[in-house]
Amino acid sequence: MDIFQGVGRVAAHCGVSRQAVHKWVTEHGPAGTVDQSMPMPAVMIEHGPPDGKRQVYCTYGWTVDQLEEIRRWRDERLRERQPAA
Repeated sequence: MDIFQGVGRVAAHCGVSRQAVHKWVTEHGPAGTVDQSMPMPAVMIEHGPPDGKRQVYCTYGWTVDQLEEIRRWRDERLRERQPAA
């Protein structure tokens, strides 16, 4: 098993799409537009073209131990969005 889990493995563990995890990272990750409440990735790797003329991208990786923490974070967010009975 890989030491670091990428977006695909996080998505599979949480039962959501890769796009959902990308949205979580964009809104709640290290450079979140809403907040930084999502469990922080264990590694962040910046990569891009060597010419430096195009955008640099960041790939995230979480440890296996963080998968349950991410799932709990997701579950808590879902509970917060549920209308009060």
